Amino acid sequence: MRWDYKLVYYLLLTYFMYGLFNWFSLGDFVVPLPLSFVFAFIIPVAYLFATKPSLYNLLYLSIPLLLFKDLVIYYNENIGIGLILTSLTAFVALGIILLTKKAKNRLISTNGILFTIAPILLIGNNILSVSYIALTALLTFRNIQSEFIKHIPLERALLTSLFIQVLFLLNECSNWLVKTF
Repeated sequence: MRWDYKLVYYLLLTYFMYGLFNWFSLGDFVVPLPLSFVFAFIIPVAYLFATKPSLYNLLYLSIPLLLFKDLVIYYNENIGIGLILTSLTAFVALGIILLTKKAKNRLISTNGILFTIAPILLIGNNILSVSYIALTALLTFRNIQSEFIKHIPLERALLTSLFIQVLFLLNECSNWLVKTF
């Protein structure tokens, strides 16, 4: 397995295991939310230094902004909204890239369409957001595992988006489990 895949999978595994250990010791599945911001900074910077300058470098840097908006939205709402719009624009751009490059493959086209309708997250319905992100993460994972995408910068952009989506799902799972039990 390549190092870029390992980086994403190991950081997600670390995040999940932290929540799992908390479940056994504290009785609740509590993920380390501050650590997610550190992890979301590590992935794009590592990919940025490992890839030649291109459009994909902008995607690496702007996709995680969706997670960073949680740091600033309560202090300055305008900056938070700007981060959300920038990140959603990056998701739409990634969807358009997938649709133009691999339009013949149905799985990749479906994933591209899902990325292009990312502004649906602005509605604010939690069930819709979680369902949309879970479906998009599942399709992104399937596309990364398939052999159809051989362009390394595109794979890394998909890995970055998968990482942010799974972090969001783990955070939502943690919130739900703490509220429910």
